[in-house]
Amino acid sequence: MDLTISYRRGKPFIIFFVIAFFALKPTFIAVQAEDPYLRLVAALVVIVSIYAGLALALDRTTIKAIGKRLTLRHGPLPLLRGITMDSSDVKMFHCEERRVRAAHYYKLEAEMRDGRRVKLLSPLQHTDDAQYVFKALKQWFDAVGV
Repeated sequence: MDLTISYRRGKPFIIFFVIAFFALKPTFIAVQAEDPYLRLVAALVVIVSIYAGLALALDRTTIKAIGKRLTLRHGPLPLLRGITMDSSDVKMFHCEERRVRAAHYYKLEAEMRDGRRVKLLSPLQHTDDAQYVFKALKQWFDAVGV
C-alpha cells in the first residue's frame, strides 16, 4: 500500500509578516549607525528573516509511504530537515492534543523501537486533519505488516 499526504498550514503569510516585523527593528537601528559591520549584520538579519519567513509561510509537508519506507519532506524552500525511516524501525504512531494557553493543536509523532519520538506533523490545528493523517499512517503501518 502506497500513501502520499500533503499538508499546508492555514493562514501561512501571518508567519512571514511576524518574522519580517521582528527583523525591522535591528534594521532601523543599523541604518542610523555609522559602523559598516553593524549595517552588514542588520542586512544579514533581514535576509535570514525573510528567507525563514517565506520558508515557513510556503511550507508544504509531504509524507510518502512507498513499500516499507516512510519519507517526510518540507518544501519548496528548505528550512526544516526531512526524515526517512523504515517501517521496521517504527513501534507505533501517536496523535496528541497540545494546549498552549487559549490555543490548541495536534502533534503527530512516530515512536521508534529504540524509544525515540520523531515529530512528523505539528502543529495541526484541525481535529479532522490530525485524525485523517493518523488513520492513514496506521493503515499503512498495518498493511506493511512489520
